[in-house]
Amino acid sequence: MMNYPALKQHTYLVVTLLALTLLGSSFKGGVTDRDDLPDSIRMAVDSLNKFGLFAQTYRLGTGGTPSAQYDYADWLRRNATADQLATIAKTGSSPVTRLWALRLLLEEPHPQVVDVLKAAVNDTTETEEGYGCLYSNMPFNLAAFKNYYFDQENVQTKETQEAIDSMAFFDFMRRYDYDTEILEQLEPKPSYYAAAAEAADSGRVGILPLLVKYKNPNDRQRINRLLMADFEKEGEVSAMCCNAVETWGKPDFEDYAKHVCQAVIGKPKAYNADFYLPLLFRYPAPWSYQLIENVLAGKDRYSDIEDYKEYMKSRADEGEVPPLFQSLYDRYMQERRSVRSGRPQTEESRRVLKMAVDALNKESYFAESEKKGTYPTYRLEQIDYADSIYYNATTDQLVALATSSPSHITRLWALRFLSEEPNKHVLGILKRAINDTTSVWLMSRMGVHQVEPYNRLAFRYYNEASTNWPEEMQTPIDNLLFFVYMKRYGYRDDLLGCLRPLKRYHPTIIKEADKGNTDVLTFLLQYKNPNDIGRINKLLRLDLKKNGKQTDTAYMLQIFWKKPDFEWYVKTICLAADKDKGLYYDPRYISLMWDYPAPWSYHLFEKILSGSDPLTIKDVVMTVLREKSEQNAVPTAFRPLIEKYGEKRK
Repeated sequence: MMNYPALKQHTYLVVTLLALTLLGSSFKGGVTDRDDLPDSIRMAVDSLNKFGLFAQTYRLGTGGTPSAQYDYADWLRRNATADQLATIAKTGSSPVTRLWALRLLLEEPHPQVVDVLKAAVNDTTETEEGYGCLYSNMPFNLAAFKNYYFDQENVQTKETQEAIDSMAFFDFMRRYDYDTEILEQLEPKPSYYAAAAEAADSGRVGILPLLVKYKNPNDRQRINRLLMADFEKEGEVSAMCCNAVETWGKPDFEDYAKHVCQAVIGKPKAYNADFYLPLLFRYPAPWSYQLIENVLAGKDRYSDIEDYKEYMKSRADEGEVPPLFQSLYDRYMQERRSVRSGRPQTEESRRVLKMAVDALNKESYFAESEKKGTYPTYRLEQIDYADSIYYNATTDQLVALATSSPSHITRLWALRFLSEEPNKHVLGILKRAINDTTSVWLMSRMGVHQVEPYNRLAFRYYNEASTNWPEEMQTPIDNLLFFVYMKRYGYRDDLLGCLRPLKRYHPTIIKEADKGNTDVLTFLLQYKNPNDIGRINKLLRLDLKKNGKQTDTAYMLQIFWKKPDFEWYVKTICLAADKDKGLYYDPRYISLMWDYPAPWSYHLFEKILSGSDPLTIKDVVMTVLREKSEQNAVPTAFRPLIEKYGEKRK
């Protein structure tokens, strides 16, 4: 809660600014010195001077916190003349304030924009900017020109724009560095060409976006050298080079394309396929054909096969698949039919099936993800083996594999495939798996190995795959899981999550709750039985004692139990989160506190709203308050928050 001195100071500031705004209307004449600015403008300038970062967007950071810069900038917008803004933009002591003055000046045509940018040309003061969650540092002159080209709707006269373009090219970039984004905005005027060619000959790669616009055949060697130089420096194809090749249009850089694609594709290195696929398709040749086929055939384990398929499909939809690549499209992109969907099983498909089964039987872990690792990822061979079984095995062959394969890895894949459609054999397979506790190694995408018993995995993967089974086939398997498997091996929350809270399960769940099994807590909540409140309280205490903090149970509480019957628990975990500061950065606490309007929750909400940390969930709380207010759904205990902080927000 804001203390009285702070509230008094805040009120004084608002009143002062309002009074000075009225006084400022008498100072609309031109000025040449900051000391001649009206107090209302000077106060806004002084406030902006205190910021070390220029906020390009209203909200900054992962929490989307509003920047107060926009409030002070609005004072300038409403009170300063164009001449005053130009003076501040040229002579201000803070890069942030100068950029704001320039941004505001650009909202209407004004000839002094040229003078402001001219004053910035040689100013290399380091300037920090924030754009949403992105932050960057750059010299002030670059920030000023970027402000002009990208941070406003350009309303300057044609003459002003031409003067600024010439200044940006000759006075700024030619002396300092060529900026890709700014060059992309410039027209390839004849007056720029000699300087552009000179820059290319001296190895200034940044000139590339402008040079390719001239499409001068005599520049092909220059451009090729720049493309190669950029790759040698960056180690990958940059967006600038990808766009340059696209802008040039003609297939004149095959040596470059072949060099960069063969150097990156298929290697244990992450790359952006969007920059390489256009090069492959622009230069259909044996080398590009081989690279694409390696990906589609699964020989290249590091490239993302889905990226290639999606790109090839998009080109096919536009009728732009090169004739050389048509065979690749026909072989790998046509819809595949499995033997179980009616495709005849041939000698070839049996041969492929046998090879896949033999390979899968040799695997020592079950792949939970088709890829392993990050940057780069590696597509596991096991996925290809399983894929071959999926498309080439009959139902009877899958049943045989799931029942009697010597490899539990193969059994799990066969069971998963069978479970995708209702199948009468699955119940028998799971019955036989009930007592099989063979340890199975699992591999996640991060490559972390863990061990689970086979019977547990069999039920898990059946439940993941069987999404549309009829009631009469699903119920016997659910009963097998609950009354046989869980009775023998324990009632665990993950497998209980696969079941519906049927009446026949409730007595057993009550017994487990009375034993103190916290794994049944979420399942028990789903019954919404008022007689279970005592048991739920007991399990919540046990869960809290065991974990020492909020767990996923708290979220299940608000999903399955709508009545505010557990205030002690919510209060305990929220106060604990307040103590370790987790409350201020985790939006999941908000709805929990909202369901329990009381002095303690009011106090916590106010601590969030009155804080100054830009990474907190303050704005999320304000959004909830505003939405609930519009719905007339704000509890009486929280209404002072609306009056106090909602009005301040306006």
